Amino acid sequence: MAADRLPHEPSPSKTPQTTPIESMSLQLEEDSLTSLSPIAWAQIEAAKLVLCDLDGCLAIDNVPLSGADRLASSLGDRLTVVSNNSTLRSTDLAARLLHHGLPINPAAIYLAGEIAIRIVATRHPSSRVLVIGSQQMRSLASELGLELVDDRPDVVVLARDDNLRMLRAQKIID
Repeated sequence: MAADRLPHEPSPSKTPQTTPIESMSLQLEEDSLTSLSPIAWAQIEAAKLVLCDLDGCLAIDNVPLSGADRLASSLGDRLTVVSNNSTLRSTDLAARLLHHGLPINPAAIYLAGEIAIRIVATRHPSSRVLVIGSQQMRSLASELGLELVDDRPDVVVLARDDNLRMLRAQKIID
């Protein structure tokens, strides 16, 4: 079966050498999805919703794995991507993935950092918040009406911060 066909697409020949599920597994042989059985693939194809971890399942370091585009295309709106990423917004991640050929709707991407900030904004609106995290997370907090502070916060959000310095870390401890 051609590498650009999806698991549910029929083979142009009358006697395919592999089943569609086996073919998809072969196409994704470098991915973590290869350990899935044909039964699992059939369940994925039949599901109303598929929650898929981004890291190690669809991409590594925000670069799509081979076959991830075919999987996303075959699932369409049934695919929801989740990730413990706490540095990017879903719109930023969607743009990066699209740049690498993996179109995912930002509304179908749920990122830990973005969700954390939104929870704070919903449960503690207008609160004083110390965001230890990326500039994107601090900007989101501000846009959602949270007051960014470095001293005496009501809420602290700890997220990945590639620019974390010892002085800032000491503020967390103090």
